[in-house]
Amino acid sequence: MNNISTTHRLILSVINPDTHKRKIKALLSQKIDWRDFLKKSYAHRIAPLIYYNLKKLDLLSFIPKPTVNGLEAAYIYTSRVNMVFAEELKHILNAFQKEGISCIILKGMAFVETIYQQNPGIRPLKDIDLLLR
Repeated sequence: MNNISTTHRLILSVINPDTHKRKIKALLSQKIDWRDFLKKSYAHRIAPLIYYNLKKLDLLSFIPKPTVNGLEAAYIYTSRVNMVFAEELKHILNAFQKEGISCIILKGMAFVETIYQQNPGIRPLKDIDLLLR
């Protein structure tokens, strides 16, 4: 990772579940372009995951407050949107069931319902993908 910026290295380290807290802390002590960090986090739709991981590692205090606020806002927004999607999906699935229509949940919502079940706020969704039979 020598040819990439410290900002990129920090992002990659924070989203990698195998990265040790000490490594992230060492990167946080270096010069980080926090504006760029936040911009890239939003652009790649990983701001909620970054917030969650940094909070879980108790490292938010090493980050400027405006950046933490931006990451937290993305996390809260994603959590709320995903709750709305989940509620709508329940209505859709109930309607399909009443009509005898088979349905498989695909992609993002399938991941939220399985992989991210403990914390659906870390995976932003834009829609619900369904396969009907």
